[in-house]
Amino acid sequence: MLAPFNTIMNTQLVGISIIHLSETDSTNRAIKNKLIQEKVPEGLVVSTDYQTLGRGQFGNSWESAAGQNLLFSTVFYPKFLKLNESYRLTMSVCLGICDFLAELNVKAEIKWPNDILFEGRKLSGTLLESSLNSRNFEYCVVGIGLNVNQVAFANSMAVSLRQISRQQYPLSELYPILYSHLSKRYLHLKEVGQVQQQRDFNQRLYGNQQRVPIIWQEKEHWVFCRGVDPQGNLLVEFNDGSFQLFKHKEISFLLKS
Repeated sequence: MLAPFNTIMNTQLVGISIIHLSETDSTNRAIKNKLIQEKVPEGLVVSTDYQTLGRGQFGNSWESAAGQNLLFSTVFYPKFLKLNESYRLTMSVCLGICDFLAELNVKAEIKWPNDILFEGRKLSGTLLESSLNSRNFEYCVVGIGLNVNQVAFANSMAVSLRQISRQQYPLSELYPILYSHLSKRYLHLKEVGQVQQQRDFNQRLYGNQQRVPIIWQEKEHWVFCRGVDPQGNLLVEFNDGSFQLFKHKEISFLLKS
């Protein structure tokens, strides 16, 4: 049973109302269950100390120790987007996370389609789940996990802010800063064209100015990532100068420590 406490974040959108749970199976599921019961305000946040069924996009798991990291979901009603522009919301979320990290003096990269890396190690991940009708979006639930104070991971390619900066962070102070940056990018999404957004996104794209390894057709290739279109397809340049556009799951990145 969800028990909200009253928290109002000035005029920003994300975090205008907050429900905090000490433990839940999934913050995304908690919001979706609430959406079944009633129309919730855009920007509602469900946060938690521990998520028992944490997962990322495309069935990937998300490891998080209790009370150590930022774990929450929020909901948007992006009816101003065309159905074939759904990836622009993913871009907006990733850019908001990068803006937040930049405020903490952490220079992050976006690994297509929606992971946030620091020096090739995973710092944050997102899970976007949308409900569509024949004409537009009904809603999109955005789940975010960001490693903050955790120092031990089963996955050696994970990293936290504490490991990067050698300091511990009060989670209660980080949440509103991240909400603010997500709000700005979402409102920005409504106001600017896709060209400017793609430019911002591609400047932070992992592999944009350096060759990185991918797995394609069961073989390793070294490529440059040359940009993402509004449909979420990634343009890749191979060593021979040829280009190819890839959809989600057609390739995977081979992160190396």
